[in-house]
Amino acid sequence: MSEENQTEEQVTEERKASHILVAVDDEVSEEAAIAKISDLKARIDAGESFEDLAKEFSDDPGSAQQGGDLGFAGTGTYVEPFEDALFALNEGQMSEPVVTTFGVHLIKLTDLRTQNIPTFEEMKPRLEQELRVSEAKTAFVAAGEELANSAFSADTLAEVASELSLEVVTTDYITREGGADQ
Repeated sequence: MSEENQTEEQVTEERKASHILVAVDDEVSEEAAIAKISDLKARIDAGESFEDLAKEFSDDPGSAQQGGDLGFAGTGTYVEPFEDALFALNEGQMSEPVVTTFGVHLIKLTDLRTQNIPTFEEMKPRLEQELRVSEAKTAFVAAGEELANSAFSADTLAEVASELSLEVVTTDYITREGGADQ
């Protein structure tokens, strides 16, 4: 369904995550990384601080010093296993060990925010008004240019008025000699 034909209200959601990463490499196997993440999860469940353990044990140099904080992100930001685990969590909940190409993660959903995207039908009156204003501005500029061009080439105001189907209006208040005395 295209955005122009959108009829159902949509909601965008961003999730704020923290994680602890144990990298898998020549020195640490995937099994050892899973065991370490499981141990850290047990320590957090027993009351230790996720943030403190992330600072001490996470192999992610970008987030470790911030207690594992990754900030807010929507879908399509993280690798699939990480994102699937994150979007399956409720606020405040931690994942089981999640294996990605970067290593093994312990993920915590720390916050989420949603935003309703209005439907086309909800936006239609505002869009129509914006279109009318835009078209009116364009027509006003074109009419002003036409008036200026006609006035520049005409010998009298009567010629310009006739050419543009306008009425010449006169006043006694302003004369060729200046404004009337008050």
